[in-house]
Amino acid sequence: KSLSQENAISLIHDENIYDVLASHWRWDHAGTDSDPICEWFSTWYQIDSQLFQNFVLQFLPEILWSFLLKQSHGVPLSGVESLLICIHNRSNYDSFGKPRKFSIPSTQVPSVLHNTSKEEQPETEVGGTSIGS
Repeated sequence: KSLSQENAISLIHDENIYDVLASHWRWDHAGTDSDPICEWFSTWYQIDSQLFQNFVLQFLPEILWSFLLKQSHGVPLSGVESLLICIHNRSNYDSFGKPRKFSIPSTQVPSVLHNTSKEEQPETEVGGTSIGS
């Protein structure tokens, strides 16, 4: 049931593994508490390696599709729930359990992705006078 990091690396590089794991989520037992894939994915996501984390994240659409479909039919999916909590915790908390800071980007501030022109900047009215930036 357990898979070593060395075995996981060879498995991740297997050309056929994506199709096998993508179709896994359509099986009846996928996502349950006895699903070894959920356990593997949780373990792999916690390894301090972007390779493992990206490997797990590429399956997130299939995992969520399966989760939503099966939940609507009342199927308990504690394996998927545990995996999603693992991904959330790893993404939102540092290794000391402190929340990571995240701020929502503003389109009003120029960035490497776009420049804010005068037309895009919001105007506000104060006492009948229009104020632009």
